[in-house]
Amino acid sequence: MTEAHGGPVLGLIEGFYGRPWSWDERHRIVDFLAANGFDMYVYAPKDDPLHRARWREPLPQAELREFERLAGRCAEAGVDLVYGLSPIDLAHGDQAGVELLVSKSLQLRELGVDSFCLLFDDPPDDPPTGAAERTKAARWQASVANAMLAGVRSAAARGRFILCPTEYCGHGETPYRQSLGEMLQPGIEVFWTGRQVCSATITADDLAPIAQSLRRRPLIWDNYPVNDGEMRWDLHLRPLRGRAADLPAACRGIVANGAIGPESTRIALHTLAAYWRDPTRYDPEVAWGPALDAVTGDAADAAALRILGELARRSPIEPGDEPPVPWMEAFWARWELAGDDRAAALAEVESHMKRASAAAAHLLAGTADRPLLREIEPWALKLRAWVETVRSALGLLRGTSEPIETAIRLERTQAMPHRVADARFEEFARRCLARAGHSRLDFPR
Repeated sequence: MTEAHGGPVLGLIEGFYGRPWSWDERHRIVDFLAANGFDMYVYAPKDDPLHRARWREPLPQAELREFERLAGRCAEAGVDLVYGLSPIDLAHGDQAGVELLVSKSLQLRELGVDSFCLLFDDPPDDPPTGAAERTKAARWQASVANAMLAGVRSAAARGRFILCPTEYCGHGETPYRQSLGEMLQPGIEVFWTGRQVCSATITADDLAPIAQSLRRRPLIWDNYPVNDGEMRWDLHLRPLRGRAADLPAACRGIVANGAIGPESTRIALHTLAAYWRDPTRYDPEVAWGPALDAVTGDAADAAALRILGELARRSPIEPGDEPPVPWMEAFWARWELAGDDRAAALAEVESHMKRASAAAAHLLAGTADRPLLREIEPWALKLRAWVETVRSALGLLRGTSEPIETAIRLERTQAMPHRVADARFEEFARRCLARAGHSRLDFPR
């Protein structure tokens, strides 16, 4: 088994679909990375056209100036800047395209960028399924990576060189991975996301057959806290979990894919850094508190974000499609046992509503001057709407609300796309309607 350049790395990749971060946001995230023990930042935003859709075009002077500034900032911070290219339409045998990849990388090398990444993930067409075709694709991609490595090395670039393969997740041996491992130069590291694209858990056992096929330990591309595509409605504010204590010794490092919001990304990154420092004793919930405190810098903001995060738990690394909300489940048990004396049960759930309402109000009040709160504003608005809906639903049990009012609130809240325990809040409201003698079929859904 070969080993690539440098030691194990902790990094961040801007590798999501959606609006790329601004240059100022990148400078700020580099400072955050440096302060929290990260070694690397990979530039690979899917929707930067010059990275992917129009990768053949040289970088204009304005872009080059920005990369030069970013390279300087990274050098000062001790963070390795890795420049990525995704040749999405590079056909088999297109040697002219390979030369373009090298020449474009050399534009960055002249500015002091020392590390590079080649990405063959998420091609526009489905990859071939036959073993021979998969082997052919792997050998071509390996030859492109080898040629790029030789090109940047000839220009005295001595940093990392990383490949993201088309098969970047899964388990066991495949013709593609076997061929890739045979062909790739030893100095090339390979990204891997685990058994799934967004893996709930990753262990050393998951990586063992991958390392054997690739003939090198993989570099983990961790798809948390990324929230692009269909996940863009989920906040991913919670701590990293599901990464085994034996994982760091089995991989070349972990590179987290950032969320669309650079400010909220920092919370998960802070917990990743805690895991990396001490994976054996890492506890997600224990690490979450210091992360909220450090990223917000304000105790009231941290408390309000915790309340929102406790509800907005939907993500690939949390259990189930929509994790339960304990106090909602407990309410109905108390309601049934209380008989005619249900005031205490109503008071208990109202205390949770008051807490959630205060959190939403606090977060919304700070959006004007705090970038993090501005990022999470849609979820704060959704939380406020759910509070109003549930209070209306509770009014049905008290006899102080009209069913049609609750139904309308429910429909309007459901129409808001950002998710905050949506399935749980909807279930709660509809159970209130049913307990008040109103079938859910009588009301819009």
